[in-house]
Amino acid sequence: MKSFLLILSLLPISSLFGQYINDISPNEADNGETLNVTITGANTSFNQATSTVIKFYFTASTTTATLPNSFTIQNNQKIVANLTVPINTLNGWYDYSVENDVDGFIYSPSSFKVNSSVGLTTYNTNSSLKVYPNPFNNTLSIEVSNDQNGSANLSLIDIAGKVFESRTVNLINGQNTFELDNLNLQPGIYFVQVAYSNGKRFSTKIVKH
Repeated sequence: MKSFLLILSLLPISSLFGQYINDISPNEADNGETLNVTITGANTSFNQATSTVIKFYFTASTTTATLPNSFTIQNNQKIVANLTVPINTLNGWYDYSVENDVDGFIYSPSSFKVNSSVGLTTYNTNSSLKVYPNPFNNTLSIEVSNDQNGSANLSLIDIAGKVFESRTVNLINGQNTFELDNLNLQPGIYFVQVAYSNGKRFSTKIVKH
């Protein structure tokens, strides 16, 4: 048993928790801009897939998606996609996903930033998100620092995009603290996300023991 635990302790986190998106570069653009972005995966098999779909979710709903103009699979861990950000996209952070017949559905929340001149608002410009402990067991404390009174959606999501917790929270100007408990989750990588009605989102990656 001790030998098994020692082997686990020597393995990188990525080898324990399956496929996930490690990075997108560049990770921001202006609305209406067309650019090439490089998506880097961890433990992925992009080059072995026979069918791949990439989606960017530039709205509050994951049922409406923007597809890249084109993309090229460079190797098992890298895809280069040509993307046009819709002209009416609001300022904020947005989700995207990569799905294929080998890795399945891989979701990356609040990972791509849009700088918008359309419907630009100063609401929540000074918001910040802190989650602890990380790694966690069954309880999470969440601190949201906000610059106005308002409401937002607080959610806990895994790397496949499955939502395990979702609630509407009321925020005051200043620090807001919330707790998620009795989280009987499988070990792996998760995201805590705060989404505002104006499209702006903040998220942080956490690890479940």
